[in-house]
Amino acid sequence: MTWPTKTDFVDGDVLTATQVNNIGTNLNVFDPTSATIGQVPVADGAGSAAWGAVASGLTLITTVTVTSGSTVNVDNVFDATYDNYVVLTNFTNSSNAVCRWNFRYGGTSYTSSSSTQMVTFDATSATISRTAQTYGYLSDNGPAIVTHYIYVSWPYTSGKKARYVMHNTFESTTNLPAISIAGYTPNTTIQMDGFAITLSTGSLNGQISVYGVAK
Repeated sequence: MTWPTKTDFVDGDVLTATQVNNIGTNLNVFDPTSATIGQVPVADGAGSAAWGAVASGLTLITTVTVTSGSTVNVDNVFDATYDNYVVLTNFTNSSNAVCRWNFRYGGTSYTSSSSTQMVTFDATSATISRTAQTYGYLSDNGPAIVTHYIYVSWPYTSGKKARYVMHNTFESTTNLPAISIAGYTPNTTIQMDGFAITLSTGSLNGQISVYGVAK
C-alpha cells in the first residue's frame, strides 16, 4: 500500500467535484481480511506499508541434527539480516573430548591463530586458560551430556568477531556439573557465514539450533 501525496488546502479554497470524490479513494485503510493472525501494519521506510509480522526477539534460522562424526559444519546461517545470533547445542559425546569452534566462510573453516579464553569450574577446582589457538574453546574434556549457549556477535560484519559461551557439562562418573565461560575473537575482516563444531576425539550426537536476534 502506497500513501497518497498530502494536499494542503487554505481558507477560501473551493474544492472541485473530483477532489471531493477522491477524498475517500485516497484514504489508506488496511483490509483486515487480508491479514493473518498476529500481523500488524509495517512501513517499509519508502512510503509504503503492508501487513507484516511483529519483530520478535529470536528467529529460528535452522536446526541441525547430528548423529555421528567428530565435526559438524553449519554453513550459510550468518548474513546481513542480523548483527547477533544465538547458537544452542545439546550433545551426547561418545568419549571425553575437547569441544572446539571455528568460524566458516564460503565452505572453509577459519583456522588462523587467534586469542581464545576459557574459565572452567568443576566439582573440586577452577582452571583458567588463555592462549592463541587455531580454534575457539567451547568446553574442555567434556564427557556425557554437553550443552552450550553461544552468543555470536557481528559474524558478517567486517572487523573483529566475538563469541561468548556459557555451558554445562555433566561428568560421566560423578554426575556433577562442570561450568565453563569461554570467549573467542578472530582478528580478521573476513565475513563469516557459518561455523564448525569439532570434538578432539569421539563423535557427536544431538542437535544444534541457530537463532537470529532482532535488531
